[in-house]
Amino acid sequence: MPELLYDLLTAPDEPVPYLIGNILPVKGKLIVAGAPKTNKSWICLNMALGLARGQPLFGAYAKESKRPIFPVYKRSKVLVIEQEMGRQGTRDRMKQMLSAEEALGLDIYIKTRDVMLRMDTQEGKDAVEAEISACKPDVVLADPMNKLHGVKEDSSEEIGRVLRFTDLLIERYNLSWIWIHHSSKPSTENPRYGGDRIRGSSAIFGDVDSAILVNRKSAQDNPEPVLELEFELRRSEPMAKKYLKRRRSGLVEYIGESFTTGQ
Repeated sequence: MPELLYDLLTAPDEPVPYLIGNILPVKGKLIVAGAPKTNKSWICLNMALGLARGQPLFGAYAKESKRPIFPVYKRSKVLVIEQEMGRQGTRDRMKQMLSAEEALGLDIYIKTRDVMLRMDTQEGKDAVEAEISACKPDVVLADPMNKLHGVKEDSSEEIGRVLRFTDLLIERYNLSWIWIHHSSKPSTENPRYGGDRIRGSSAIFGDVDSAILVNRKSAQDNPEPVLELEFELRRSEPMAKKYLKRRRSGLVEYIGESFTTGQ
């Protein structure tokens, strides 16, 4: 039965529980978007490690208060659906980041490149749901969005069907969802700021609770690039840009709210 307006307005406030800081709510949606070669997949794998360990992301702490910038409030079971590198590529990257012994006890499940996984066909939806049902994760990281469907991303109606299926999975399995996605190039006609940089229909940005826009600040040949994160947070105060460095090991480390050339 629908709720009476008076009852809605007079009900006790229920604080929104979060998994990551003020960025990813429980049963919420986050999108991490950037141009190619901005290390989005490395960020994704580092987020999976932080969530599974129940530790602050990227070793990021405020300089004065020493409080974590991206606190993780509990250890989570994580499913990474990886649709680009494949099993060997993902294995190689993870072996850079940690040993088999360090992986013991971490509830991280990896599903690599599988063309059967789609969010826009019934057969594909069944395949995606089967993977989720098998491990019942707290968080799904889907990398990248465009490899999990064949619809027109600039059509709000078509991409909306993909987003609604995501909502169904969130409700059915009580999980949170992180999309890894691409950004569009700015132009003179459209300089593209904030969430408008996310490729495709504005329905994508409108659907998520938070967005992280990734910019590479180092040259393409730099083996340890500096990465800039911009934030669009729907439910909380604006957040200043943060800077990370992706080490040769693949581990991503926080370096501050500013950086100098050569860092």
